[in-house]
Amino acid sequence: MKIKSASLLLLLLGTSLTTMAGPASFTEARPVIFPTFVRDWDLTNKVQANLAKEMTGSEGHVSVKGDRKGAVLLTGIVKSRKEADKAVAIALATDGVTQVKSDIQVQDEMRRMTV
Repeated sequence: MKIKSASLLLLLLGTSLTTMAGPASFTEARPVIFPTFVRDWDLTNKVQANLAKEMTGSEGHVSVKGDRKGAVLLTGIVKSRKEADKAVAIALATDGVTQVKSDIQVQDEMRRMTV
């Protein structure tokens, strides 16, 4: 109870201090930062749908992130190198994909590294 009261007091105090300081003047220049990776949901969904259709029976899981320039990032864990290569091929064959980066981990290779 004391922690919630203290948190609320700090929140109110911080709000009142920023309000008293007033709005930032127009002479203060703040840089506009744009993300370098702008996600493209349509491309991501197309690749995910193709992976789901073509990789039935796969025990692994592959996540997809596509950007507006056509680049796709694949991550996740699959059972074999063959499945990882197949996921990359499916992504590359998807309309709108210009390049694929694979960070897919292979269970068989992970086991060999730990032994």
